[in-house]
Amino acid sequence: MLKDIIKLKKQLSGNKVKGIALDIDETLSFTLNNWFPRLQEKFGNPEGLNTIELIRKYRYVQNVPYWHSPEVFEWVVENVYNDALQEELEVIGEADKYLPRIHKIKPVVAYISNRPVEVTKGTQAWLAKHGFPKAPLLLRPNYIHYSLANNWKATVLDYLYPEIEGYVDDNYNVLTHLPEDYPGHIFLYDMKEYDSKIKNVHPCPTWESVYLAIKQTFK
Repeated sequence: MLKDIIKLKKQLSGNKVKGIALDIDETLSFTLNNWFPRLQEKFGNPEGLNTIELIRKYRYVQNVPYWHSPEVFEWVVENVYNDALQEELEVIGEADKYLPRIHKIKPVVAYISNRPVEVTKGTQAWLAKHGFPKAPLLLRPNYIHYSLANNWKATVLDYLYPEIEGYVDDNYNVLTHLPEDYPGHIFLYDMKEYDSKIKNVHPCPTWESVYLAIKQTFK
């Protein structure tokens, strides 16, 4: 994976290309809408909330207090590494409508995700299936523990600047690992507001607002 990252930077730099990169889960794919119903059925939901209400309240599986158990952790790990499952996921929030339009403004040059490299094939098939722009896929290598995933992602983004000038992600935790003087633009999908020491952070509640923010930033 390190060789792929270095190769991408050299290619982009050599071709004088500057573009954007994107996260996948909850940014392009509605992964939790696949996971939460199955977790509710298997491990219970004492609050009686529906899937969307659970996602809005807790955002991620690890934040649901009654799913803190070794059994849930084992289930999550099993599905994170399930390559075939990736092809079943639905698109989130009209991402497939707006990303091709964004690609015409600022080219999509990479997908950078905390997913493990074991699901590369399924992820590539899913991106192609839904017509997303073709670009290199950089997934978390085996030597990076999942607890350090956002640190890894931030390191990659910092290294790939200025060839990658912008990044779209739903997870604000990546910001805590970027240097405060990071000059690139971070577009936070599904976020109405966010206060950060990093200068160029754009909260974007919808995919339309992601599109408009990128259009305004790179006009």
